[in-house]
Amino acid sequence: MEYPIQKNNLKICLISTTPYPGIYFPELRNIALELERVNKNVVIIAIKQSPNEPDFEIAGGKRIYRISFVGRFKQEIFFLRCAFIIRKENPRIIHVFWRFGAALLPLAFLFSSKRFILDIRTGSVSNHPIRRHTENMLLRVESIFFHRRLVVDESLAKKLGIRSNGYLPQGIPSHMIDARYSLNELNQIRKELHISDSNIVGIYVGTSYLRNLDIMFEGCRQAKKTIPFLKIIILGDALQDEYLCRLIKANNLKDCIILLGNIPNVKVASYLKIANFGISFIPITEGFDKQQSIKVLEYIANSLPIIATKTSSNQSFVCEGKNGILINDTAEDVANGIRRIAILLSDQGFHRRLVSFNNQFIEKFSWQKLVQNKLLPMYEQ
Repeated sequence: MEYPIQKNNLKICLISTTPYPGIYFPELRNIALELERVNKNVVIIAIKQSPNEPDFEIAGGKRIYRISFVGRFKQEIFFLRCAFIIRKENPRIIHVFWRFGAALLPLAFLFSSKRFILDIRTGSVSNHPIRRHTENMLLRVESIFFHRRLVVDESLAKKLGIRSNGYLPQGIPSHMIDARYSLNELNQIRKELHISDSNIVGIYVGTSYLRNLDIMFEGCRQAKKTIPFLKIIILGDALQDEYLCRLIKANNLKDCIILLGNIPNVKVASYLKIANFGISFIPITEGFDKQQSIKVLEYIANSLPIIATKTSSNQSFVCEGKNGILINDTAEDVANGIRRIAILLSDQGFHRRLVSFNNQFIEKFSWQKLVQNKLLPMYEQ
């Protein structure tokens, strides 16, 4: 479905302390793309990931600024430099993805007619209770200075004690829904990864030292005892590769784990297409419990059954036996979940039922629909 062209050329500035287009944090990229599709005048301010990236460029209908994010007080300096760009570009709406120091922006334009929107994707995920509560309190204080507050869902807003003007869940990007690959293209990827038709292939997207991947790897080691042809593709932060390589060696998983590191988001779908199931192993902790998982929606968009830990967010998208398996965050449950997924995959009618069940999420959570139904009305108020 195509958007109608909008007559109103509202200028919108999107600000994030992440790279653009980047590999992670796809919300910035996907929202910008959908706004461009409806003929909005979009300004993006992001961080500079490498010296080779231009400080400024025009791409399509987007004006993109990149700011170096180094040194002491880097966050405060970033937002102060954003203020100068805002004065130059003069957008009507400033949509800021929250990070500490973001309140400097609405304070710098306290008496202007500009509208500042704070977008909260997650609360603190620290394992230390005092630090976690302190960071969430600072987030809550900073949110007061914004005209509008967007939170990923109601449960996170309640947890943070923030009154939200609207909820903007994680979305499924168009390229995940529309991605098509020929059999030859997929077979070439399988060949490069030494994957055969006899393998049962799982995929895990997104690595972090906070996600207790040592437990997941131990679960894979146990599952491999009964599923010898198990393969697990790991996509994520290349900075974690050394740590993950140690886990692979310690668990004797060299012939099981395929570690690919950073993959551009637009290419992730090709690896999802060759997998049989997705893994969303998120520790069941207070910090992570309310955090929506982008990877779950990407698995859903590609009709993959999911092994998901029982966080509140995962349970909102994964229904036991219908589009996946819910587990506790233990190695034994990981292993058992993989075995149960293998049984589901052997059911010839399961994939048809899975696609039918997941279509409701694809219809509701596409970024196209979210921008059209949630963001644009807020921008144009």
